[in-house]
Amino acid sequence: MFGFQNSLAIDFDAALVRGEDISWISVNSSKPPRDQAFCLLVHSTNKWSDEHIVDDRNQVMEYLCQQTSEIIGHDVCKADHIALHSWRYANIQKQMGETYLIDQNENIGVCGDWLIQGRVEPAFTSGYELANKIGQELNLKK
Repeated sequence: MFGFQNSLAIDFDAALVRGEDISWISVNSSKPPRDQAFCLLVHSTNKWSDEHIVDDRNQVMEYLCQQTSEIIGHDVCKADHIALHSWRYANIQKQMGETYLIDQNENIGVCGDWLIQGRVEPAFTSGYELANKIGQELNLKK
């Protein structure tokens, strides 16, 4: 994450990056109501992260700063705030099992991206499918 006192002249709110070690860049401050300080959120690719998860954090930060700067054409290494966070288990491989789980004896259901693949779209799909199943079950009991 890179935070700045002043906005950078970037012509996107979010960018899917291909062919680099960076996979995603978003202007986090463009999300409502986050319009105070200019902030970029940058994700490396899963492959690059897996290969460098135990590397020295300062070297990782330097490399990601350089890569981000080259991609967007602004030197983010001079950001007022720089933070590095590792989500070791955030992006799991695509799962081939259930998209939700229900325990009928306990009357409980669970859903989430962890059942499909670690992204917001699979999280929505899991919840949507669980809600539909619950709706079907309630209609059957009428």
